[in-house]
Parts: sequence; structure tokens; C-alpha cells
Amino acid sequence: PSTGKILAIVSKPDYNPNTLLSDYEYIISGESNQSLLNKSTLGLFAPGSIFKSMTALSYIRSNNDVNQYSYYCEGQIDLSDSDYITCFNHTVHGNEDLYDSFANSCNASFGNIGLQIGSEDLTATCDSLLFNTDLPTELSHKASQFVLDTDATDWEIAATSIGQGKTLVTPLHMAMITSAIANGGNLM
Repeated sequence: PSTGKILAIVSKPDYNPNTLLSDYEYIISGESNQSLLNKSTLGLFAPGSIFKSMTALSYIRSNNDVNQYSYYCEGQIDLSDSDYITCFNHTVHGNEDLYDSFANSCNASFGNIGLQIGSEDLTATCDSLLFNTDLPTELSHKASQFVLDTDATDWEIAATSIGQGKTLVTPLHMAMITSAIANGGNLM
């Protein structure tokens, strides 16, 4: 984290470079074989719970008093008559502050946080964290995609706040963000 140096990078499925020539037709056959795609830098995936770091940062940046946050988790958050988001295995976390919500990776609480901060603040935070733009690296990569319209539904906001929705990230980008956190907020 203090240098930005990549110590290891892995992409699966892989191939044996010693037999690339003889296996090449097999490797490139069919759209399902992505052995030649470096998923670490070019693959886009739903981030899942790691995205809660971005939601928490957005909450903090929204001038909310972190020590005043409180939410009672009943294992899910109801968003309308038929829309809801559940915690893993419908776990009921009970009364939580921001720290407990983060430690328990509570989907209901983070859905609630997302609704409190709204799509504009979450978008501004993600823009500042280099979503939808090239990363400052010489590695060939795809830009992570953050999509949350200003007229998004409560479900879209809550789902996005827990790393679901339309957000797609590269593992490289998430590694850079977590390294910046570990480095006191400085991205190397």
C-alpha cells in the first residue's frame, strides 16, 4: 500500500504458456473460454460487500455524525410493498452503529445508509474514487462502472449501497482502493 507495487496478480482460468501454440485453437474456441482475458485488470464484476467501504466513506463525507448512526437490523430492509434486501442468511443483527454495521457486513443497515445519503452523494464519492474513468496505471485495464441515476428507486439505491445493482469493478481497482485505505487515504 505504501508504494503501489503489485506483488502478485492472478487470473483464472489460465493456460500453460509452454503449450500455448499447440493449445491455441482450443483456448480461443467458444466464448466461454476466457483464458486469455486478464480478469484482474480487464474483468468487470459486481463488487459485493467490499463496496460498503465506498458507502461508508460517502456517509462520512455527507457530514453525518458517525457516532450518532443507529439502525435496528431485523434481517432485511423493506423498501416498498414487494421490494426488500436481506442480510446473509436473514441474520438479525439487532441494534447497530456504523462500526457494527461494517463489522457485520449488514446489508439492511447499509441499504439504510444508502437511502440516507442518496444517489448524488454516493455518485460524487465514486467519482472521486476513479469510477467511470481510467486508473492511474500503465497496466491495460477497463474502467470500473458506477451507474446510479438521480431518479433511482429505493431498491436501486439500497442494492448499489451493498455492492449490487449496476456497479461493476475490476479487482485491480478494488485493490487500489483498499490499498489507499491501508495507506492512510493516499493512493500510490
